[in-house]
Amino acid sequence: MPSITIRSPREALDRAARAQIAATLTRRVMDIEAGGSAHPAALDITWLMFDDWAEGGVTIAGEFISTANSFGPILVQIGVPKGSLDDAKREAIAATVWETIAPHKRDGTPQPLDIWSQIQEIDEGNWAAGGQVVRLRDIVQIATGRLILHPPATGTASAPAESAS
Repeated sequence: MPSITIRSPREALDRAARAQIAATLTRRVMDIEAGGSAHPAALDITWLMFDDWAEGGVTIAGEFISTANSFGPILVQIGVPKGSLDDAKREAIAATVWETIAPHKRDGTPQPLDIWSQIQEIDEGNWAAGGQVVRLRDIVQIATGRLILHPPATGTASAPAESAS
């Protein structure tokens, strides 16, 4: 159940490029993580977000970069449950990110440092949905359609204990 965030200059990717990237990258990364064709329920918990930055939003070597006609840098962050990837799957995800995004550069060939990936493995117990912690075994059951989460009863959250002063 990867969560994917693509951070890029606002002008880097038009709507058609975003639609194609979202459809392709979501499916391919989920299939890689699943080790084959992902169950349709897995796609329901696989999301991709575009996070654009405007002029003055990023520096390289301490200098602001112009977003006008800028393709990169593009940072793709992929969060997955810890233990769901091995080195071969990480390599496949890195290649998939490049192969999916690079063709959308409008003004020539992208350079290797135009597109970066960060594969972030989220420790067990650090995913939550519906007001409850979701563990890897739960994610596997959700992704295969065998578990449906229900929201907790109202008022079940407790405040942290106050420290004695």
